[in-house]
Formats: sequence, structure tokens, C-alpha cells
Amino acid sequence: MASTLTSMRDAAQVARFHVVKAVRTRTLIFMVSIYVIAAAGIAWIFRGIIHELEKNAANLLHVPVTDTPGAMIDTLREQGDLASTLEALVPEPELLQWALDLPILTVSHFWMALGTLPFLAAAAGAEIISPAIKDRSLRFELVRTGRLELVMGRWGGQAILMMFATLMSIVGPWVIGVFFMANQPPVLQGTTLLLVTPRLIAWSLPFLGLGVACSQLTANTNAARTLALGAVVGTWILWGTLKAPWLTDHAPIVSDILSPLVPQAYMTGLWGPGNGWLVSATVLTGLGLVFMLSVFPFFRRRNL
Repeated sequence: MASTLTSMRDAAQVARFHVVKAVRTRTLIFMVSIYVIAAAGIAWIFRGIIHELEKNAANLLHVPVTDTPGAMIDTLREQGDLASTLEALVPEPELLQWALDLPILTVSHFWMALGTLPFLAAAAGAEIISPAIKDRSLRFELVRTGRLELVMGRWGGQAILMMFATLMSIVGPWVIGVFFMANQPPVLQGTTLLLVTPRLIAWSLPFLGLGVACSQLTANTNAARTLALGAVVGTWILWGTLKAPWLTDHAPIVSDILSPLVPQAYMTGLWGPGNGWLVSATVLTGLGLVFMLSVFPFFRRRNL
């Protein structure tokens, strides 16, 4: 028990040092900027999509076209145009109604972040160990703690930074929704964005684990980043393969066995009202740890 507590304390200290270092070197500012810009860009694109839908609806109804999108959101809901647009993001019929009740930028922020956050998380994770292997600075930390504690601490510290960046990213869609669209209540827009943020954080953890795993494999940061991004692409390809009709029809047992190991299997579980998303979030956190530790036996034996 004492050794376990010591190990946990050491990992916490490594995580704390990692966060403090990111703040001092302004790495955190850069990371937050990337997240905010990505979220704002997605929100602006969907603002344009809504504007085009409203122009079409205004022409059909022979009413003036508004310069600011959002004024005809209720009309788009009644005509089914909004539902048709959201079906591309929310394919599950039982989850579509909940999406229709939320601000459009909250829905777009969540579903588009499912595609962007894995790459951001994996790229960030790929950079947390490789540089220290290359310049041998890792040896100074290993004088005071073990390799497992080091890896766990770095993963935990990067997860904290990623949580903060994901939280701050909601500023982008909130500003665009409140100041560049009509009929988007600030409080409702902000609370719903906060509602989906913990779900996106949980979604990022497996891909952060992939990045940290790749960072343990090589001292070349660019190679680690390339491996991590390739691994993310590989998960999407594997997920598409496991859901392909030719596999589910002829070898369903393969799909049943491998699907739980792919993060994409829990995407829809993160969406919806209530606390049901916590189950998927717990599994995704576990996958993050599994991915990160999958190559630790190699890292434990390598000459640093």
C-alpha cells in the first residue's frame, strides 16, 4: 500500500511539473489558441450553412432575407430543413430530437470536435516524452522517480492541459453565436456548450494515450507525431471496416470482438440527455490508459 501511494504521489508531482512547465514556456497559450481557433472556425462554417438554409427558406416563403443568420431557426425546424442538416451529424434518430432542441452551434461544436480533437490530442501527446529522450534530460527525472510514474504523470499533466484547452475552446462558438447570429440566448448557448465539454474531454483521452504511446517509441518528435496521427487515422479506418456490411454479415464475431477496443464505438454514447454518457466516458478513459501503457514494456527496457 505504501509503495502504491508513493507511486501515485510521484506521478502527481510529475503531472504538476508538466503543467507548470507548460505555463512558464507559454505552451499552454499556444495549445489554447489552437483549440479556440479550430472551434471558432467550425462555428463560422456552420453559421454560413445556416445562413444559406435561411436564404432558401426566405425565398420559398417570399419574405425578406435577413443579413444575420439565426432569425429563421424556428422556421427551419418547422420545415424540416434543420433536421435534414443535422442528420448528417446525428445519424441516430432517437438522438436527433435532442439535437433539435439545442442551439445549432452547440451541436456542430460537439460533432465536429469528434473529428478534430483526436488529431490535436494525439499530436500533443506525441511531444511529451520524445524530446526528453533525445536530449537525455529524462534521466534527471528518473533519478527521483520510476519510469511508470514518469509516463503516468506526463499523461496526467497533458490531460489537464487538454481539459483546460477544451474548456476554453467554447469561447469561439459562444462569441460567434451571441454576436454574429440572431436569437441565440447567451446563457443557453454558454450552458449547453459547457454541458458537452466534459464529454469531449473524455473523447480525447484515448487519442492522447495513443500519442503518449508513440512518444515512448522514438526520440524523434516528428516521427512520434507522424506515428500518432497515423494511429488516429487507423482507428477511423478500422472502425469503418468493422461496420462494413461485408464484415458484419459474414464475420460478425470479428466486429463484436474488436469494436469495443475502438474509441469510435462510444461516440454516440457520449451524446444525449441525462448521465448515460458517463459510461462511455469511463470506458474511453480506460482505453486511454491501455493505449498509453501498451508500449510501456518497451520503454521500460530501452536505454535512456
